[in-house]
Amino acid sequence: MSEELKTEELKTPEMTPAEVLELEKLRTDRAASEARTAELQAQNRSLKIKDTLAKEIDAVGVRFHPSAEDIYKLLKAEPGFKVVEGADGDCFHVEIDGQPSSMTEALKRFALNHQTLADGRTLRGLKTDAQQVRSLEDLPTREDRQQYIAKHGADTIAALPAHPVTKHADPAKTMTCEEYLSLRIGDRAKIAGEVGEAGVSKILKRKEQK
Repeated sequence: MSEELKTEELKTPEMTPAEVLELEKLRTDRAASEARTAELQAQNRSLKIKDTLAKEIDAVGVRFHPSAEDIYKLLKAEPGFKVVEGADGDCFHVEIDGQPSSMTEALKRFALNHQTLADGRTLRGLKTDAQQVRSLEDLPTREDRQQYIAKHGADTIAALPAHPVTKHADPAKTMTCEEYLSLRIGDRAKIAGEVGEAGVSKILKRKEQK
Protein backbone atom coordinates (compact mmCIF):
# COMPACT_ATOMS: atom_id res chain seq x y z
CA MET A 1 0.00 0.00 0.00
CA SER A 2 1.40 3.37 -1.04
CA GLU A 3 2.01 6.21 1.42
CA GLU A 4 -0.64 8.25 -0.39
CA LEU A 5 -3.28 5.60 0.21
CA LYS A 6 -2.34 5.29 3.91
CA THR A 7 -2.71 9.04 4.33
CA GLU A 8 -6.15 8.95 2.73
CA GLU A 9 -7.25 6.19 5.13
CA LEU A 10 -6.12 8.20 8.18
CA LYS A 11 -8.00 11.36 7.23
CA THR A 12 -10.99 12.17 9.43
CA PRO A 13 -14.12 12.40 7.32
CA GLU A 14 -15.68 15.83 7.10
CA MET A 15 -18.76 16.38 9.30
CA THR A 16 -21.97 17.44 7.69
CA PRO A 17 -23.69 20.65 8.91
CA ALA A 18 -26.36 18.52 10.59
CA GLU A 19 -23.71 16.53 12.45
CA VAL A 20 -21.99 19.72 13.57
CA LEU A 21 -25.28 21.07 14.92
CA GLU A 22 -25.98 17.80 16.71
CA LEU A 23 -22.50 17.84 18.32
CA GLU A 24 -22.99 21.41 19.52
CA LYS A 25 -26.39 20.45 20.93
CA LEU A 26 -24.83 17.55 22.84
CA ARG A 27 -22.15 19.84 24.27
CA THR A 28 -24.76 22.43 25.31
CA ASP A 29 -26.96 19.78 26.92
CA ARG A 30 -23.98 18.34 28.82
CA ALA A 31 -22.97 21.80 30.11
CA ALA A 32 -26.56 22.47 31.22
CA SER A 33 -26.70 19.09 32.95
CA GLU A 34 -23.44 19.73 34.79
CA ALA A 35 -24.64 23.18 35.85
CA ARG A 36 -27.92 21.72 37.13
CA THR A 37 -26.05 19.01 39.04
CA ALA A 38 -23.82 21.63 40.69
CA GLU A 39 -26.90 23.70 41.58
CA LEU A 40 -28.62 20.71 43.19
CA GLN A 41 -25.47 19.83 45.13
CA ALA A 42 -25.23 23.41 46.43
CA GLN A 43 -28.91 23.34 47.46
CA ASN A 44 -28.46 20.00 49.18
CA ARG A 45 -25.39 21.31 51.06
CA SER A 46 -27.28 24.42 52.14
CA LEU A 47 -30.15 22.29 53.49
CA LYS A 48 -27.66 20.07 55.34
CA ILE A 49 -26.03 23.12 56.94
CA LYS A 50 -29.42 24.39 58.15
CA ASP A 51 -30.34 20.95 59.49
CA THR A 52 -26.97 20.52 61.25
CA LEU A 53 -27.22 24.01 62.77
CA ALA A 54 -30.74 23.32 64.06
CA LYS A 55 -29.55 20.10 65.69
CA GLU A 56 -26.59 21.90 67.32
CA ILE A 57 -28.86 24.61 68.76
CA ASP A 58 -31.33 22.01 70.03
CA ALA A 59 -28.48 20.09 71.68
CA VAL A 60 -27.32 23.21 73.55
CA GLY A 61 -30.86 23.76 74.82
CA VAL A 62 -30.92 27.54 74.39
CA ARG A 63 -34.02 29.12 72.88
CA PHE A 64 -32.84 32.09 70.84
CA HIS A 65 -35.23 34.88 69.86
CA PRO A 66 -33.75 35.47 66.35
CA SER A 67 -33.94 32.75 63.70
CA ALA A 68 -31.25 30.10 63.51
CA GLU A 69 -30.03 31.67 60.27
CA ASP A 70 -29.60 35.08 61.93
CA ILE A 71 -27.90 33.55 64.97
CA TYR A 72 -25.45 31.80 62.65
CA LYS A 73 -24.60 35.08 60.90
CA LEU A 74 -24.00 36.77 64.26
CA LEU A 75 -21.97 33.81 65.51
CA LYS A 76 -19.63 33.97 62.50
CA ALA A 77 -19.15 37.70 63.10
CA GLU A 78 -18.40 37.28 66.82
CA PRO A 79 -14.88 38.53 67.67
CA GLY A 80 -12.47 35.64 68.26
CA PHE A 81 -14.82 33.10 66.64
CA LYS A 82 -14.03 31.27 63.40
CA VAL A 83 -16.73 28.96 62.06
CA VAL A 84 -16.42 27.08 58.76
CA GLU A 85 -18.92 24.60 57.34
CA GLY A 86 -17.70 21.12 56.48
CA ALA A 87 -17.46 20.19 52.79
CA ASP A 88 -20.74 18.23 52.94
CA GLY A 89 -22.48 20.64 55.30
CA ASP A 90 -22.93 17.99 57.99
CA CYS A 91 -20.44 19.46 60.48
CA PHE A 92 -18.72 22.68 61.53
CA HIS A 93 -15.04 23.42 62.08
CA VAL A 94 -14.75 25.88 64.95
CA GLU A 95 -11.95 27.89 66.55
CA ILE A 96 -12.30 30.26 69.50
CA ASP A 97 -9.47 32.67 70.17
CA GLY A 98 -7.27 30.63 67.84
CA GLN A 99 -7.89 27.34 69.63
CA PRO A 100 -9.84 24.34 68.23
CA SER A 101 -13.31 24.17 69.73
CA SER A 102 -16.81 22.93 68.92
CA MET A 103 -20.09 24.37 67.73
CA THR A 104 -21.62 23.49 71.09
CA GLU A 105 -19.03 25.54 72.95
CA ALA A 106 -19.36 28.41 70.49
CA LEU A 107 -23.14 28.54 70.89
CA LYS A 108 -22.86 28.43 74.67
CA ARG A 109 -20.39 31.29 74.78
CA PHE A 110 -22.38 33.31 72.28
CA ALA A 111 -25.56 32.83 74.30
CA LEU A 112 -23.87 34.01 77.50
CA ASN A 113 -22.23 36.95 75.73
CA HIS A 114 -25.58 38.06 74.30
CA GLN A 115 -28.15 37.03 76.88
CA THR A 116 -30.80 39.43 75.57
CA LEU A 117 -30.98 37.34 72.38
CA ALA A 118 -32.22 34.26 74.26
CA ASP A 119 -34.92 33.17 76.67
CA GLY A 120 -33.27 33.67 80.06
CA ARG A 121 -34.91 30.53 81.45
CA THR A 122 -32.97 28.42 78.95
CA LEU A 123 -29.66 29.98 80.01
CA ARG A 124 -29.72 28.75 83.61
CA GLY A 125 -27.95 25.51 82.84
CA LEU A 126 -25.16 27.37 81.06
CA LYS A 127 -24.56 29.82 83.90
CA THR A 128 -23.50 27.08 86.29
CA ASP A 129 -20.67 25.93 84.04
CA ALA A 130 -17.36 26.99 85.60
CA GLN A 131 -15.78 27.54 82.18
CA GLN A 132 -18.59 29.90 81.15
CA VAL A 133 -19.04 31.94 84.33
CA ARG A 134 -16.58 34.82 84.16
CA SER A 135 -17.96 37.14 86.81
CA LEU A 136 -20.76 37.49 89.35
CA GLU A 137 -22.80 39.18 86.61
CA ASP A 138 -23.17 35.72 85.05
CA LEU A 139 -24.85 34.54 88.28
CA PRO A 140 -27.48 37.25 88.83
CA THR A 141 -29.87 35.35 91.12
CA ARG A 142 -29.38 33.73 94.50
CA GLU A 143 -30.42 30.42 93.01
CA ASP A 144 -27.73 30.69 90.33
CA ARG A 145 -25.04 31.34 92.95
CA GLN A 146 -26.19 28.54 95.21
CA GLN A 147 -26.08 26.08 92.31
CA TYR A 148 -22.64 27.32 91.35
CA ILE A 149 -21.32 26.94 94.92
CA ALA A 150 -22.82 23.45 95.20
CA LYS A 151 -21.04 22.40 92.02
CA HIS A 152 -17.72 24.26 92.29
CA GLY A 153 -17.28 25.31 95.91
CA ALA A 154 -17.29 28.59 97.84
CA ASP A 155 -13.62 29.34 97.05
CA THR A 156 -14.34 29.33 93.32
CA ILE A 157 -17.16 31.83 93.52
CA ALA A 158 -15.16 34.00 95.91
CA ALA A 159 -12.47 34.33 93.26
CA LEU A 160 -14.88 35.66 90.62
CA PRO A 161 -14.71 39.40 89.81
CA ALA A 162 -17.86 41.44 90.18
CA HIS A 163 -17.82 42.32 86.46
CA PRO A 164 -16.36 40.62 83.36
CA VAL A 165 -12.74 41.43 82.65
CA THR A 166 -12.83 43.76 79.68
CA LYS A 167 -10.67 42.93 76.67
CA HIS A 168 -9.57 46.11 74.97
CA ALA A 169 -6.99 47.50 72.61
CA ASP A 170 -3.45 48.26 73.81
CA PRO A 171 -3.84 51.53 75.79
CA ALA A 172 -0.28 52.60 75.07
CA LYS A 173 -0.46 52.09 71.29
CA THR A 174 -3.86 51.66 69.67
CA MET A 175 -6.73 52.45 72.06
CA THR A 176 -8.86 55.29 70.75
CA CYS A 177 -10.79 57.95 72.59
CA GLU A 178 -14.08 56.23 71.72
CA GLU A 179 -12.88 52.88 73.07
CA TYR A 180 -11.59 54.47 76.26
CA LEU A 181 -14.79 56.37 76.98
CA SER A 182 -16.91 53.25 76.36
CA LEU A 183 -15.20 51.41 79.27
CA ARG A 184 -16.46 51.20 82.82
CA ILE A 185 -15.12 53.80 85.23
CA GLY A 186 -13.15 51.11 87.05
CA ASP A 187 -11.49 49.95 83.82
CA ARG A 188 -10.62 53.52 82.89
CA ALA A 189 -9.06 54.06 86.30
CA LYS A 190 -6.99 50.92 85.90
CA ILE A 191 -5.72 52.07 82.50
CA ALA A 192 -4.93 55.51 83.85
CA GLY A 193 -2.85 53.86 86.55
CA GLU A 194 -0.96 51.85 83.91
CA VAL A 195 -0.21 54.58 81.37
CA GLY A 196 -0.31 57.71 83.53
CA GLU A 197 -1.74 61.12 82.75
CA ALA A 198 0.38 61.52 79.60
CA GLY A 199 -0.79 58.14 78.30
CA VAL A 200 -4.45 58.98 78.86
CA SER A 201 -3.93 62.29 77.06
CA LYS A 202 -2.58 60.41 74.01
CA ILE A 203 -5.55 58.02 74.08
CA LEU A 204 -8.02 60.91 74.12
CA LYS A 205 -6.38 62.34 71.00
CA ARG A 206 -6.68 59.14 68.99
CA LYS A 207 -9.72 58.87 66.75
CA GLU A 208 -11.43 55.87 65.21
CA GLN A 209 -10.15 55.00 61.74
CA LYS A 210 -12.86 55.57 59.14
